[in-house]
Amino acid sequence: MKIRNLTFAVCTSLLIASCTDKKSNEQTETLSKSASDCNCSELNLIQTNAFGEHLEDWKNVKKGGELYTGDCIEKDENDTIIRKLEFKNGWVVRELRKENVFDDIYTIIKDMRYKQLQKDKGFSMGLSLFMAGDKFRHILSYEEYKNGNLYDKWSVGASGKSISVSRYAIKGDIINWWSEQDSISGTNMRSKLKCLKDAELFKGLENEMEWTENNIQDDEFYQTLNCLKDELKPFNYWKVK
Repeated sequence: MKIRNLTFAVCTSLLIASCTDKKSNEQTETLSKSASDCNCSELNLIQTNAFGEHLEDWKNVKKGGELYTGDCIEKDENDTIIRKLEFKNGWVVRELRKENVFDDIYTIIKDMRYKQLQKDKGFSMGLSLFMAGDKFRHILSYEEYKNGNLYDKWSVGASGKSISVSRYAIKGDIINWWSEQDSISGTNMRSKLKCLKDAELFKGLENEMEWTENNIQDDEFYQTLNCLKDELKPFNYWKVK
């Protein structure tokens, strides 16, 4: 169970038919389009493996027979940019994604930099499923990397009268059920959140520390989610109007 809710303007006024191999030194912090960007479909990103499966290959990516340096973008049916890949000499070095929460609300769910295709710096997150009749949608999972190492990882479950938070990594320390046990002092409580004051501790399916609070009153449910927005950043949720 478990990126950063950023609001940003998406520039869609530039409609470029093809891309060049020039790349500005400025890093694009939002999913906007510049004159040197192209559609990802113009590159040879998709390769077919021995089993006939069509998969993305993030190295040796070419445009017009040359290793590509620059950015490519993908749009959704609303003509909104939902993905950007940054290349250097044919290798993916950064991926940005955003997702439609519902209606016209979008949020960035990934901004990750890579070295030799390995996660180096940035974050990614997942959103909860959104079904007909749901009153809200929330960040379900989050992970963050620094200097090639997992720095923070958590997940949140919220439905009915229950809210649970699972912790996998805190400030660079990988934690699990067994690592947090001490024969003398007992369970290390550092993974417990103040927002879930009456939560019970469980061993999760992946041996993670899972804190669950049940029987939350209706008026306290959203108060608890608001509390998590401060204590478990960048957790967020969106209510249906």
